Amino acid sequence: MTQDQLAEVLDSQGSYIGRVERGEQNLQLQTLEKIAEALHTEVTVTFGSKQTAAEIEEKWIEEIAQLLRGRSVQEQERAYRVLRELFI
Repeated sequence: MTQDQLAEVLDSQGSYIGRVERGEQNLQLQTLEKIAEALHTEVTVTFGSKQTAAEIEEKWIEEIAQLLRGRSVQEQERAYRVLRELFI
């Protein structure tokens, strides 16, 4: 993602993102959360969380399982087909 694309998501300017990247601009926690969301990550990742790859994998598997719990068999099958199509 370019600085301009990220700035658009934040309703800001690319120069602002550049200043943040260079450590010349402070930002609010709310802005950091928006950046993490735009980058499809979590705020803790930006601070160098020491999670192992296995822990991160387990987290995503659990998140997917949570989405499927309580859904009908048909919805679960549809979700499986979508995931399978993405990765095969």
